Amino acid sequence: MRSLIATAVMAAALKQPARFATLEVPPKDAILGVKEEFLADPAPAADKINLSVGAYRTDEGEPWVLPPIAAARRRLVETMEHEYLASTGDAGYCAHAARLLYGSPGDEIATVQSLSGTGSLRLCFEFLKRHYPDKTVYGPSCTWANHWNILRDAGMNVEKYAYLDAAGLRLDWPALYADLEQAPDGSIVLLHLCAHNPSGNDPTRDQWKELAALAKRKNFLPLFDSAYLGFASGDVDADAWPFRHFVDEGLAPWACVSFSKNFGLYSERAGAVHATCADAAEAAAVKANLGTLARALYSNP
Repeated sequence: MRSLIATAVMAAALKQPARFATLEVPPKDAILGVKEEFLADPAPAADKINLSVGAYRTDEGEPWVLPPIAAARRRLVETMEHEYLASTGDAGYCAHAARLLYGSPGDEIATVQSLSGTGSLRLCFEFLKRHYPDKTVYGPSCTWANHWNILRDAGMNVEKYAYLDAAGLRLDWPALYADLEQAPDGSIVLLHLCAHNPSGNDPTRDQWKELAALAKRKNFLPLFDSAYLGFASGDVDADAWPFRHFVDEGLAPWACVSFSKNFGLYSERAGAVHATCADAAEAAAVKANLGTLARALYSNP
């Protein structure tokens, strides 16, 4: 009897339609694909090193949890409520995240908690696609590979601006400036706040000032990707200076922040979107609309 049932089940399975028979397996992600190969390698952990993703590791190759993070986790275990957050995230988290980036944020700042860097960027571009339409995003020609995936899936118009010299070793400032000089007024300019990924080449403060002046003249929307705050100089305030300078110059910059690297929170997907607005009323509207989009994308962080 069982064999007859098994035969019937198999026969039914064979009759299922192949709706995706022409679908091809996409190439593995350039970064995470290497990690998959690392995990699949049968060699002992002591005989291999995973260089695909930057992460704190012990000498044995195991994840190393920063002591303050370990202490915070113990407190959370004792006090954490298993309750839904608002679509904009935890208010206290957002306030501290804003203070870390802005120094002294005012009520003209809209901050929402989001899913690390990728989630922050995706939410941000979804908002801009709808509420700041028909604008082109200018991104550095040398950048984090996932930027292009996020921009593509958000349906943004994208152009590249020069970043490194022909040897790929140093910042090509004249070419970078010339490319952005040619960008249409009102364009969105994607910038790495500090510790440029993957080159490590950042503009000097004088160059940031030149770029801020250009952004003001051409009414750019500066969008900073902040994944390594504190890593470039070892000083959070020093690394945040370019963003704060753009705020001080009245450029209303946005920022997409990840805490994966500088807090070692890789699996927790901790991030934030910060929007510098004209006043508190605009900030409230921007925050509410970001929350509405987050609700449809992933409900809440």
